Amino acid sequence: MVENNIDFSSSPAPGIEPADAQFIHVIEHGRDIHMFRLTEVELDSLKSNFDSLSLGFCSMCLGAFIGFIVPLVTVPLSDKMFAMFVSLSVLLFILTIFFGVKWYSDRKTAIKRIRQIQDRGL
Repeated sequence: MVENNIDFSSSPAPGIEPADAQFIHVIEHGRDIHMFRLTEVELDSLKSNFDSLSLGFCSMCLGAFIGFIVPLVTVPLSDKMFAMFVSLSVLLFILTIFFGVKWYSDRKTAIKRIRQIQDRGL
C-alpha cells in the first residue's frame, strides 16, 4: 500500500481558486494476478461456450417480437394481417424463449468449468 499527500493549496489554473486548500490523502492498493494452466481442450470448451450466438439470436428475436406486437395493439388490421402478425409474434416469442434458455445454459456451463479450473489450481 502506497500513501501520498497531494497539496492543492496552489491554484490549478490562473483565475481559478481551489474550493478547499487542504491536503487530499490518496491510498493506492495493489492488485493480485492469478494464473492457471489450461489444456487446449479446456480452453476450446470455454471458448465454445463464450462464442455462443444464442444471446445475439435471443436479442434479435425479442426485438422482432416487440416490433410485431406493437401494431397488433395499436393499429386495426384486416383478418389476414392480424393472423399473420399473431403467428409471427408467437413464433418469435417461442424462438426468444428457446435462445434465451440455451444462452443461460451455456453460461452456467462456462461458469461451472471456470470454477472447476479455479478449484483445481488452488
